[in-house]
Amino acid sequence: MSLVSLVHAALLALAQDRGAHFDPSEVWELLDGLVPAQMKRDQVPGAAVAVVMDGEIVFLEGYGSARLEPETPVSAETTLFRIGSVSKVFTCLALARAAERRQVALEGEIAPYLGGLAIRTLGPALPPLRFWHLMTHSAGFDQIGLDRQAMQAADQLTPRQFLEGRLVRVRPPGQVTCYDTYAITLAGYLVEQLGGKPFARALREEIFEPLGMERTFVQAPDELRGELALGYGLENGKPLSQPYEYYNTQPASSIDSTAHDMARWMIALLGVGGGGGGGSGEKRVFAPTTLALLRAPQFRNHAELPGFTLGFWEEWHGAERAVWHGGTMLGFSTRVTLFPERRLGIFSTCNRDGETGPYPRLNDVIADELAQRIVAPAKAPDPVSAGDELDLTPFVGNYTDNMYCHSCPEGRGWGWRPFEVRAAGKGELEFFGTRWRAAGGLVFRKEGGDPAVFRADARGRITHLFVGNLTYERIGEPLLEETLGAEWRERSDEPLVKRVLGHRPGAGAVRLPPALDLALPVESRARWAGKYRTDSGFQLEVAARGEELWLAVPGREDRRLLFQGGDECRVQGNDALRIVFHEESGRVEGLTFFDDDGSEHSIARVD
Repeated sequence: MSLVSLVHAALLALAQDRGAHFDPSEVWELLDGLVPAQMKRDQVPGAAVAVVMDGEIVFLEGYGSARLEPETPVSAETTLFRIGSVSKVFTCLALARAAERRQVALEGEIAPYLGGLAIRTLGPALPPLRFWHLMTHSAGFDQIGLDRQAMQAADQLTPRQFLEGRLVRVRPPGQVTCYDTYAITLAGYLVEQLGGKPFARALREEIFEPLGMERTFVQAPDELRGELALGYGLENGKPLSQPYEYYNTQPASSIDSTAHDMARWMIALLGVGGGGGGGSGEKRVFAPTTLALLRAPQFRNHAELPGFTLGFWEEWHGAERAVWHGGTMLGFSTRVTLFPERRLGIFSTCNRDGETGPYPRLNDVIADELAQRIVAPAKAPDPVSAGDELDLTPFVGNYTDNMYCHSCPEGRGWGWRPFEVRAAGKGELEFFGTRWRAAGGLVFRKEGGDPAVFRADARGRITHLFVGNLTYERIGEPLLEETLGAEWRERSDEPLVKRVLGHRPGAGAVRLPPALDLALPVESRARWAGKYRTDSGFQLEVAARGEELWLAVPGREDRRLLFQGGDECRVQGNDALRIVFHEESGRVEGLTFFDDDGSEHSIARVD
């Protein structure tokens, strides 16, 4: 049967649920027309798309260029893409599989399996952590954000090495969601502890190989790097190649795969067939109990809000529930969307990021447009109650998303992003540029029916705001009490105390001023040019080219250095990256490289 026939046959059954007005033949035409058009709008060099239904791959196509120079077309079967945070779902599945083999309940405590790995609590003692907390982003770890990347593979840390001294609990587990790189990296470490294998080997032997995912890796090996799509960002509206990122948080970040392999994975998750998308006679890789956890919500901040399953985020398309996960890193963006009840899976990936230019909407558009033609439309929301007499004073104030470093001084680690909730009239609040109407209790709704829900503590003080899957903390004394305990006033030197008490609305996070591009003194250019190397052997060169200095790193595109005055330069294309040169008696001894998260790398002069 041809590919087009498969699409028509598979979607015909779905169309019968939706209504006679739906023409399945539109789907092939939709994807094959939509993808190139959206790629052009988003300035995406290359993309790959896979759709699976009822245990079959019904759409698999590559578009555009995996590399612009030399021009290399994308193959959906063989071109490797970096799937970024979609790796987190693989880690959750691997931990569930390892726990099942050891007959360890996911409701069980993780403490017996830590192997001496220390976990610190910023405030008072907290209830024990359980496996399911890690998988549902409800563990309550501080999102420190420092030292997550290495400069080369030889410098990468194991999950345990990275987590040493970096696991800090800031809230009780199972209380609120916080998208959690540290919990997922800890889950990867527990995969090692339970299975007795290094993380990458565990995923290869327990998931990739049984599913026939022959071109999926925790970091593609060197011999296949030529088959990896080159990631691009945008600079002045033109594509700019991005370096390969080496993460110390591999369980959260670092899988490389193909659209074809990801199709096989989706088939297995949808519970149709076994490894590699075979028939029902094949041995299943994932236990039915594991798949049930993956498809159903395991934690929600509120009953009216989407939550998290086993690694996936919940969302609604029309009247139907889906689970999904996205991934973005330098040069790449990815999305996986599953409709479990329909046994439908959509995967798309592209080699352009949203970190060095406007975020490419390609992956979201593919999922949304295909869903609109398949799923039932949403029921019109119930009328929102007037709420005119509601006192809005308790809700008004300053909030921040909770994915920031609570234990770091200002300017270090992941920063917070404060915003203000304002009263906007009778029964209405305004935030995120939208008006939200009181809908009863602590629930507000914007036009169209999407809810925002507040939470109050035992004293009636508003402490949190929830929108979608995300949590926002109210900036004020309740936050200090929750994090540091009732005696927080005795800890005035704590960074969080200084940050909360010193917050001024509208001040926002500490940010670098815009990069300058000053004329570089001839003397500085001559002194700073040279070769530099870390203790582990990572080498870079600062090269003088005409009147400019350029940063040359093996295997990466050269970048011009923008002189800021004094001893400082910034890197063109990502001016949050800084270099400060160190001189002693007129001789340059080395430099310090500052990542955009505040991490510092000291590199010695070697020539």
